[in-house]
Amino acid sequence: MHYAIFFTLSLLLTGCVTQADSPLPHSSPSTPSPPLSQIPVFDTHVHYNQEMWESLPPKMAIDELRKLGIRRAWVSSTPDEGTRMLYAVDPEFIVPVLRTYRYHDHRDSWFNDATVIDDLKQRLKQHRYAAIGEFHLATEDASTPVIKSMVALAKQHQLILHVHSNAKTVETLYQHNPDALILWAHAGFEKSNVVKRMLDTYPSLWADLSERRDILPDGQLADDWRQLLIEHADRFTLGVDTWAVQIWMFVEIAMNWQREVLASLPDDVATRIASVNAETLLRQSSWEQ
Repeated sequence: MHYAIFFTLSLLLTGCVTQADSPLPHSSPSTPSPPLSQIPVFDTHVHYNQEMWESLPPKMAIDELRKLGIRRAWVSSTPDEGTRMLYAVDPEFIVPVLRTYRYHDHRDSWFNDATVIDDLKQRLKQHRYAAIGEFHLATEDASTPVIKSMVALAKQHQLILHVHSNAKTVETLYQHNPDALILWAHAGFEKSNVVKRMLDTYPSLWADLSERRDILPDGQLADDWRQLLIEHADRFTLGVDTWAVQIWMFVEIAMNWQREVLASLPDDVATRIASVNAETLLRQSSWEQ
């Protein structure tokens, strides 16, 4: 079944939208757009993995993201060819991020695979990237020779590290390079007090809010997270994290709850988190220099 048709039918069948609903990107020009759709987003957590390539061609994938009000997307893929395909279609929209995995199961062993460094070096010779990641990393694996070499490579090329890990692992990466630029995926799935401590400690640490729907219990932004997002308004970004087929199918839902977060914040804070912070972080890398 064609992806777009499958996507629409899936939403209708699950009751996520009704035929009377008007999706945010398709609001009538004569009708004022609802507040949740007005802020453009620089998404810092998109994947275009191999299982999507046939059912969701590159141009269609980009169109789906644009419909959500995303004006630029930070993309990593397994394998990297997925990112290159998207970038070839729209280099102004796509910011390429170099993943350390060649295939999905590789994420369980890449940190001990010495050939990863050679592969990264070769890719960096062939193409430009803004970051290395998103990579999954446990604390006990954060000091292998491969990890230390990767951190050194990121420093050499002035690349951001996009890491999926807990707070302790991030601390270990900073031991390897105290000046590392790090985007912390999902804010580590840590509690607000831990995220606050990390942001207070490391001035070159940013955190994306992808998959953190837990901060919006019962549709209301939790008080502790609201305080944290305001206090560190310049350090958070958004992401739909399209890591699996089902996420692409319901990607509008992944974006809409984050827009609910934005709607719960002062306008200046919401604008920063939606796009300004991602632009600021990107300027710290070699991508726009």
